[in-house]
Amino acid sequence: MTRISVFRLLKQSSILFVTGGLFCSLFFKVYYRSSGVLESFSSRLLYPVIKIQTTVTRPVHNWLAHWRSYKELQADHQNYKIQLEDLKAQVIALNAYRDYAHDTQEVRSFLNRYNSNNGILAQVILKNFDEKNHFFLLDAGLRKGVMRDNPVVYKNCLVGRISEVYPYYSKVTLITDASCKIAAYCTSNRVQGIHEGENSLQHSKLAFVNHLESLKLNDLIVSSGEGLIFPRGFGLGSIDSYSIDGFNYKVSVKPLINFKELAYCYVLQKGAEWNSAQEVPELLKPQEITSATDAIQEVKAEDVVETATENQDSLIAPIQDDKESEKETLKENSQTQLVEE
Repeated sequence: MTRISVFRLLKQSSILFVTGGLFCSLFFKVYYRSSGVLESFSSRLLYPVIKIQTTVTRPVHNWLAHWRSYKELQADHQNYKIQLEDLKAQVIALNAYRDYAHDTQEVRSFLNRYNSNNGILAQVILKNFDEKNHFFLLDAGLRKGVMRDNPVVYKNCLVGRISEVYPYYSKVTLITDASCKIAAYCTSNRVQGIHEGENSLQHSKLAFVNHLESLKLNDLIVSSGEGLIFPRGFGLGSIDSYSIDGFNYKVSVKPLINFKELAYCYVLQKGAEWNSAQEVPELLKPQEITSATDAIQEVKAEDVVETATENQDSLIAPIQDDKESEKETLKENSQTQLVEE
């Protein structure tokens, strides 16, 4: 016999068994209604059926519940995976921000001493130190408000000046470059000179220092602010050695900054008073302020002509009136003489 025929036989037997049980239950219900035998007999007949049904259906229900839980767990796992990726992205961003804040803490603390609205924090994206040029490239340009000749500083020290500006980046000529010259003085005794780079990271020089002055080793050299580019009071270096060379000192200066390790710096923007200082050369021309006569020359020629014309008219008018009055007097006298004759 095949499995299908066996299954059909069991099915038919179950139907007959259940039908017989129901028939017997009805029979005992009719003839033995008050005795309670019917309930006892029917319970005995139905117990195997209920037991079999429970035994068969419970694993099915458990399997279905397990399948639903598995699907829900898969969905939850996918959601948690997406959330984990988002959290990882946030952690990466926060770590980058933390590192950035840590790297720039010193320069930001320094800038708090000055007007923070006039400073642009910039990252050094390229460094060049060779025998001809010393410069940085910063990731700040015209779009961030960087202008040519803006001073660049780091922790109270001068780094250089903006020599070239492009939309997205700018070039900084360092104070160690041979072309960079800054008016400076020694802090201990106010001895003045010109700080000049020598295309070297180990030393620079302080030129034009009179040999009659008194110098000290390790004396701090700062910018004097004379000129229109570099502000006053920023560090340049310290005196490493000096010797007399003719009428001047030959002074070797040790830089205060390790330019090789510099990663961030500030570009100082010129404020309103600085912009006015930038116009000083045009205002300080000798011919413009030497005397009041020079100031009068600034008056427009048209105004002078109009003024002269008005003055001329005011002077000529009385003379013309006098001439007319004389003519009238002569006419009256001539008429009087004719009448007498």
